[in-house]
Amino acid sequence: MTSDDDSEDDSPKRRPFTDLAVRLIFGSRGDALVTFRKEMFDRSERRVGEMWIAAVDDSGTDAESLLASIQTDERLSDLFASVVETAARTRWHAKLQALGKVLAMGVTADDDTTVDATEALDRAIRGLEPVHVRVLALIRQIGRFNPQGTGLASWIAKAFPNADLVAAETAAYLQSRGLVLDPFYVNGVLELTPLGERVMSLIDAATSPAIP
Repeated sequence: MTSDDDSEDDSPKRRPFTDLAVRLIFGSRGDALVTFRKEMFDRSERRVGEMWIAAVDDSGTDAESLLASIQTDERLSDLFASVVETAARTRWHAKLQALGKVLAMGVTADDDTTVDATEALDRAIRGLEPVHVRVLALIRQIGRFNPQGTGLASWIAKAFPNADLVAAETAAYLQSRGLVLDPFYVNGVLELTPLGERVMSLIDAATSPAIP
């Protein structure tokens, strides 16, 4: 009978056997695939490492104490798992640092309301991309305004050159995560929500360029 741990193909113990199987199946191309697979793992580890460094720096404590706090609280463990998963797939440095700050905020929270806020921030940042930040930055720059009765997607398509293909998706993401109000439904006013403002402050605080 095989345990759950033994069934993890990506564990260090099983990786040599998986690499061998790749070489046997793909022949001469196997070495290239094995190298590519290793590069993917290494890249993910570097990204998670950058997020973790940001979390430790922002928490005001050491890595061991931060990890101990995460391990003793189920909600923080879930937050940690979510942040790590997102970080592993993120190549945007500002987002990695923002994720680290969110994790540190959750660990240092002294009440459930603050933990609730960090979970909302985690959900908002999880799928955040530079195109979303560009839209948020322009809305914040303009301030509270009425875009002449159009919806958010229509306004994005007009405000950004060649944005037709991404306008609807961008608007849907920003609205579904509660980052911006849709002027079509909310008194004709376009503005960031408090959550949107907080997300932007986290991105602004990143030491690398906010928008690549």
